[in-house]
Amino acid sequence: MMKKLSRLLITLTIIIILTGCGTSVLEKRKITNNAINYFSAKYNINKKNIKINRNFLYGKDETCLDSCGENYLYINYNNEKFIIKYNPSEDYYGDNYQYNQIYEDFLKYLNTKFNYVNEIKIDSLDSDVIRTSNKYNGNLKDYFKNIKKHMYDDGKKQGFTWVKIWIEAKDETEAKELNQKYSKELITELEDLEVNYNITISTNSKTNEYSSFYHYHVYDSYFYLTDKVNNHRYSCKRSELKYRQCY
Repeated sequence: MMKKLSRLLITLTIIIILTGCGTSVLEKRKITNNAINYFSAKYNINKKNIKINRNFLYGKDETCLDSCGENYLYINYNNEKFIIKYNPSEDYYGDNYQYNQIYEDFLKYLNTKFNYVNEIKIDSLDSDVIRTSNKYNGNLKDYFKNIKKHMYDDGKKQGFTWVKIWIEAKDETEAKELNQKYSKELITELEDLEVNYNITISTNSKTNEYSSFYHYHVYDSYFYLTDKVNNHRYSCKRSELKYRQCY
């Protein structure tokens, strides 16, 4: 009896592995074909030039013993590797084909716009890029607004992209002057882009909110400012920034 049960479990495991956590062969084939068609049409690429490396796509009726992981199709085009992501609940595809271009344009834009800051870093942009089906046409603000259309978690719009800005100040007096001079412009522009961000005014770029003169921590729908110069902490909803300056 135990031997029969063991063989049955082994057989079921093999079936699950071969069919992709329960997705039928026909469904997987359909999703895969649609993914290639999406990528080909979006970038005007001949489908014959797209090669599949690994296929981890699955449908919305997927059955998983634990977790099916990322819904990815790994492809090769023009001697480069890319990923097509499928969202089964909303039935749309995204990809990272334009990631490098978007990252470089975004970093250049921020450095030009805020040429008075000492350091700008962009984190987790790749997680946002791969989750949108919209094609980047050179307009960063439109692109980020389109990204937000698919950024939902528990009914709230969520995004992953973080912009981290550091402004160097040698002491509290200089920090106060810099904060008064630049904070409003920085916040207005970053809010318009609808990204998460940190703005740190400190003596060292690696300092955190507790060892900075001013540290803005803004993500999802929340806005926080730790003001060590005046020993005060401000907080509000980001939506309130349009109507009042809560910092």
